[in-house]
Amino acid sequence: MSILDLVDKRIILELYANCRTSYQTLARRLGLTVNAIKKRLDKLIESGIIIRFCVYLSLAMLDAEMVLAILSNDGSLEGEEFLDKLGTNPMIHAASFLSDGSVLLFAEYQGASGLAELGRFLRQLEGVTDVEMHTLITEKGSKRDFSQMELKVLYCLTEDARMSIAEIARKTRLTPKRVRRIIQSFLGEGGSHPEFSIQRQSIGDFRTQQACLHFRLWWDLNAGGGLAFIVRIRWNEGGSFGEIVEWLKKEFPLEFWYAYASASEPIVFCVFVVEHMREADPIVQKAHAAPYVESANPIFGFPAKKYPGLRDLRLQELLEDITS
Repeated sequence: MSILDLVDKRIILELYANCRTSYQTLARRLGLTVNAIKKRLDKLIESGIIIRFCVYLSLAMLDAEMVLAILSNDGSLEGEEFLDKLGTNPMIHAASFLSDGSVLLFAEYQGASGLAELGRFLRQLEGVTDVEMHTLITEKGSKRDFSQMELKVLYCLTEDARMSIAEIARKTRLTPKRVRRIIQSFLGEGGSHPEFSIQRQSIGDFRTQQACLHFRLWWDLNAGGGLAFIVRIRWNEGGSFGEIVEWLKKEFPLEFWYAYASASEPIVFCVFVVEHMREADPIVQKAHAAPYVESANPIFGFPAKKYPGLRDLRLQELLEDITS
């Protein structure tokens, strides 16, 4: 690809795991100078690939699960108006049209009743003919209460997730040492070592179990000339999600980015980024021939619109006393 190489990809994934990772740490892990890291990160931001850095509550903080849904329709659904109608549901945090006219969305729900409520909402939408829903395998993290001091630090982080310890200390009138300890407590005893909640090896990992907050980034992998697309892979019972992901990482070190696995079916939604459409078909064909794979079907879409979702709404509730 013309704009992204393996180093760029590594920087993006490291910052997705923990966007507070310092330039110095990134430089050490990638074997580059701090100045080289800064230049690459500036370029990724300027190109629009990295949109912004943000703070997310863990799913455990909401007692929630994540779901991916695909809405089939009679051909009448189009335009941002329909996506915005989806966005009025507080459970839905991202939605986009696919090239075949269907809609892909991500949502968070609380309990079986929440899943049922979300399903009813989607099926009752005018023009929707079928709803396919997959609860995803994700790390839940931990659940805890926050003190007033911790909420003050958290408020600063919602303004700028990469805000320096010194600046947070100045704004909160806490000592830098106290600020550092509070941020460390958000991440849990395992610290801020990169964890990829969308990769199988992190499920059940001590570090991710301990985190009540995630320091992430918003990205647009279609920016800067890239083409992001999904390959929906169904595998047979002889294989596993982890084996499929490891095979893809080995075969497509630059093109394969991450995967969402269904908790109810042997299906995984794999995200790839290429420079040209013509590069997609060979990837799909090779994935189809991979060990344990029964089928591999491409899904092409348009950039997603993002909405608050349950985690953002809960975060706003937590910070009401601080912001009022």
